[in-house]
Amino acid sequence: MNFNIDFGIFIGFLVLNLIVGLYHGRKVKTIEDYSLGGRNFSTGALVSTIVATWIGGDYLFITIAEVYTTGLHYAIGCLGMVVCLLLNAYIFAPKMQEFLGSISVASAMGDLYGKHVRLISAIGGVIASAGFIAVQFKVFGYILNDFLGLSGNYPILLAALVVVLYSSIGGIRSVAFTDAIQFFTFGVLIPVLGIIIWNDLTNTTSFSLVNAFNKPLFNYDEFLGFSNPKFWSVLLLFLLFSIPDLNPTMFQRVAIGRNVTQVKKAFGISALLLMMILIGMSWIAFLLFNLDPNLEPQNLVQYIINNYSHTGIKSFIMIGVVAMCMSTADSNINASSVLLTHDFCYPLNLKFKSELILSKIIAAIIGGVSIYLALLDYDLLPLVFMTQSFYIPIIDVPLILAILGFRSTTKSVLIGMGAGFVSVILWRIYFMDTGVDSILPGTVFNLIFFMGSHYILKQKGGWVHKKNNQLLNSKLSITYHKFQQLIYAITTFNLKSFCKKNSPKNDLTYTSFGVFCIISTVCTMYSLSHTMDSQNKLTILPLYEIILVLSVCFMTYPIWPLSLKKDLIIQILWNISIFFLLIFSSSFFLILSTFSHLQFVVFIANFIVAAILTRWKLLFYMTTIGIYLSIIFFKYYANIDNIIINTSNASLIIYTFLLIGTSIVIFFKPKQEFQEKTEQKSDYLSHKLDDQTIEL
Repeated sequence: MNFNIDFGIFIGFLVLNLIVGLYHGRKVKTIEDYSLGGRNFSTGALVSTIVATWIGGDYLFITIAEVYTTGLHYAIGCLGMVVCLLLNAYIFAPKMQEFLGSISVASAMGDLYGKHVRLISAIGGVIASAGFIAVQFKVFGYILNDFLGLSGNYPILLAALVVVLYSSIGGIRSVAFTDAIQFFTFGVLIPVLGIIIWNDLTNTTSFSLVNAFNKPLFNYDEFLGFSNPKFWSVLLLFLLFSIPDLNPTMFQRVAIGRNVTQVKKAFGISALLLMMILIGMSWIAFLLFNLDPNLEPQNLVQYIINNYSHTGIKSFIMIGVVAMCMSTADSNINASSVLLTHDFCYPLNLKFKSELILSKIIAAIIGGVSIYLALLDYDLLPLVFMTQSFYIPIIDVPLILAILGFRSTTKSVLIGMGAGFVSVILWRIYFMDTGVDSILPGTVFNLIFFMGSHYILKQKGGWVHKKNNQLLNSKLSITYHKFQQLIYAITTFNLKSFCKKNSPKNDLTYTSFGVFCIISTVCTMYSLSHTMDSQNKLTILPLYEIILVLSVCFMTYPIWPLSLKKDLIIQILWNISIFFLLIFSSSFFLILSTFSHLQFVVFIANFIVAAILTRWKLLFYMTTIGIYLSIIFFKYYANIDNIIINTSNASLIIYTFLLIGTSIVIFFKPKQEFQEKTEQKSDYLSHKLDDQTIEL
């Protein structure tokens, strides 16, 4: 192995993570610090550690390989993970006030159901974490072997040494702040890879999105219909990924939050980011399939490395994948070491002179066990499912029910856990050839036996009222207040006041609007002149004339007679013209041009101007109604039933993303301006108060 710039960049990345991890973990004194880190993390740090922990290095290998092989089957199915995070955000997090500050998931279960449940939860959590760690080590070994030329077991040993060192010494603070670096690294990697492969595909082949999505693997029609076996297969996979999962690391991310509001917000943002990352990975696999459908699925990442890795880019891909591995491995090492120390050794009186030191020692032992699992001849996805089978079907059921407000006795919990464990073992022995993993049936059997034993054996508990419902009550109050405001706005609607609020206050705005509409109409006429015959041009001419007349009227508004400049007339005309000229007409002409590139640019420009000139809520309703009416009008005008969209060129997708990005900026800009004005006002009042204090 020769030293080169890629190797130097890689070593620099590892050193950076080590320094950041050790720096932020230097004040760890107790097991609480080691597991919770003081619970003073920002929402951004919480989001980065949630996503970075969830997305492991195996996700890149698995997602690309599975989408390349099965197409939309896995691309749609894996989006169930987004639903899982959304459930954590909006169903579970608001009800988890009592679990904030819990050292581990096993400690929380022990507080609810006693010592034995605590021990079982600790064992199941460690097995699940060890599987994740082993997979990351295996992927780490692949990458180091391909990039640095290391062979044998040395790559895995090197991976274990680096990750275990800072995660075992610094605890959760080291993990969280290194996760931020790692999240940024692989967050940039995904779109960069997509752009590089897209550029190669469009330059070397006559690529067409229409033809690509008509292929059986990526044609959504192949997966629709209740009588279609593929539909049920995708649905089962989606449900499997959607199963609520509060594994030890995710429970820890809830426990380290300052309050349930912060946790809810962090998981909601994480779900959005996870969806974007999964779509990005699926897009890369889709491009590779269209580039060459005969590649070896298990070696797609190596194919990317060999064909799209130049000096600099090569090291970027390497540290991006390594960052995915490290961010998941370090979190699981930290969580599992706490489980074994605090929730297994201490309840069994296997005590050491310091619980914190014992956690660090156990972290090293877990690293060794994970190395052994990584050396087994297992595919990545089955290894993850196998280890998760000993946590989700056994621990998640009573935990989630407890969060939702159902409490029972230790007896019922142990019966449910036992049923889940036995069903997992039997399913993996006799029914794995059905294509359904043991997680789903194990979870169902646990739920049935847990609830059944509770009611049949007449155990104490049941659905209880949660103590911490302040957040829920507050939200219900806010929702009710907004509903009252909506009813009041509808019942007291006044056209004059409505138009006045949504009209400009100076003459120059009217003139500028008229000039823009004239330019937009001229561009539209030029765009459609190449796609319409003389007969169609004559039939569309009256619409041009109406648009130009209105545009000229606005352009000449400053010289209108005062008798015509009555507020109500111009204000009503203004709002109607925004809708008719910028939304309805622009949408109609776009459809009429069969979505030509130039007309799409004109449509985007009109939409941006409409967003600048009116409020975003009104724009939303205008856009929805305007596009719908333009479609109806076009069908009547052309006397057809179907609308043809020209997607043979990728420019249409680029313009669409441009429109979406512009819309996001425009919608959120007023909120940012309001926040800035509020901060300025707060600073002014603060200084004013200081001055008054000095005078007094």
